[in-house]
Amino acid sequence: MDSKKDPRASHASDSEHKNEVDMTKAELFKLYAEDPSIWLLQGVRLLRASYPLWNVFWRRREDLIANKGAEVIDLSTDGFVQAYLLLSGFAFENLIKGLIVYQENLKVKDGKLPEEVYGHKLVKLAERAGHALHGDEKTLLTDLTQAIVWQGRYRSPTKEARLSDKDPARDYGWKFRHPKIATQLFTSIMLEYPEASLSGQQEQISLQNLAALLERECPEIR
Repeated sequence: MDSKKDPRASHASDSEHKNEVDMTKAELFKLYAEDPSIWLLQGVRLLRASYPLWNVFWRRREDLIANKGAEVIDLSTDGFVQAYLLLSGFAFENLIKGLIVYQENLKVKDGKLPEEVYGHKLVKLAERAGHALHGDEKTLLTDLTQAIVWQGRYRSPTKEARLSDKDPARDYGWKFRHPKIATQLFTSIMLEYPEASLSGQQEQISLQNLAALLERECPEIR
């Protein structure tokens, strides 16, 4: 067996095996920025946190339909939809940026994140990570980028030009499949991580187990 190690296989720093309470701020920042598993698991946490928001929206929608006989929720102003989109967007941002950190063996420089992981444009980040997007996937990441930048947080962007003719919270020809499509795409990108990227975690975690967890918790759309 070749004794040489892939430099990407371990992003452990000298401080990684310390208790985080005992780390300096510089050590913590280096750990959080350079360890792909931390980016990945933060993405998983945020995606899982988005599911209950979608479920609340869906229950409200069904109740309104049952009581009034028509869909009366305005998706563009429904806070649960906006919060769902925002958390989903941040989940993908963490996931993809962590993959880039791994692939390019990125390091902190002068106390700053590597510039390669700046920005919120999810399609461009996915392309940088080498992940091919198909069908609704590109639309989904484009919509989630808009949610991250403004639509998931405000009623107005900072510039008129940022207003889209297609509001991701209003124009949802495929909206009720959104959690399923998001989970499938998230999982497919996640499985591009090496299992070794999770080796620094205290608990034994496998990518397949994480994928199964997300599939199990993903909202069922009837």
